Amino acid sequence: RRPGLRRLGLFYFLNYAGLGAFFPFLPLLLAGRGLSATQVAWVMLSIPVFNLLMPPLWGGLADAWRARLALLRLASLGAALAVLLMLVVHGFAGHLLAVVLFSFFRSPIHTLADAATSAALGDDQRRFGQVRVWGSAGFGLFVQVMGLWRAATRPAILVGTTAVSYGLSVLATWGLAAPPVGREPGLWRQLRTEVQAPALRLFLLANTVYYAAHA
Repeated sequence: RRPGLRRLGLFYFLNYAGLGAFFPFLPLLLAGRGLSATQVAWVMLSIPVFNLLMPPLWGGLADAWRARLALLRLASLGAALAVLLMLVVHGFAGHLLAVVLFSFFRSPIHTLADAATSAALGDDQRRFGQVRVWGSAGFGLFVQVMGLWRAATRPAILVGTTAVSYGLSVLATWGLAAPPVGREPGLWRQLRTEVQAPALRLFLLANTVYYAAHA
């Protein structure tokens, strides 16, 4: 019933659609272009490395300058443009560069989007799942569609669909209300205090196990 939440739901659908169109088929695409299993592993390794390093950096800047929505748009647009490099690169180094640039922009998107959604909900946090679930819908639908299209053997379709999905997700955020960009004092001091909490350390350990299972 709230236009801002509908826009965020559409953002999740389109952004995760791009993720579903690209990630499950990326190893197959790389192997089909002649990369060895070891080279594919090195390219894929860059993704969790950037997932580790980039969200705290982007998220810290977003909170320190109240620029969450602006950086969300920048990251989504950067991911849309970076993935297009997959159409022109060759060899191990070229594909590694393309995936590194894509991961640089893509890795903070979901944390920025979750934070923007939480802020938009205010005191009505119970509805978070109702907005966030559209990301799972987009991911699942596009995994199925791209699989049926055998997109791993059709780079133009795979890369083009991914780029368009990320680009359209940027447009979905237009009209969302955001606080004016400006310095937020005391944020880093608060962060240093919160990271000392035992519950947060346990949460990070659980995430480590979760992603180890994915690997």
